[in-house]
Amino acid sequence: MVWSRAVTSSSLASAIRSASVGRHLDPARAAEFERKWTNLPQFRRSFRIMSAVWGGGLLLDAIVRVPLVLALSTSAAVTASTVLFIAVMVLLALWNVRFVKSIQARAAVQA
Repeated sequence: MVWSRAVTSSSLASAIRSASVGRHLDPARAAEFERKWTNLPQFRRSFRIMSAVWGGGLLLDAIVRVPLVLALSTSAAVTASTVLFIAVMVLLALWNVRFVKSIQARAAVQA
């Protein structure tokens, strides 16, 4: 159980680091990310919240598409699906920007 959690946490940290910091970026930036991931529970919590919101939003998008595809003609379904996808991505991106700004504001107040 403990080993499984350690592997999962390590794998998650590695995946997030690759996506967030980038594979070919400055090693100092990667080290800073690793330090925050290891030492700041709020940092990890924020990433988990963002992952859950994005995952939930994209899952909801997929669930809504099924009846659209079944109910509409092919061309209408393609159009509606594209519009829905763009709307979901824009809403999630706007939420993400707002969430990150709120995290940064809280960090500035605490510092």
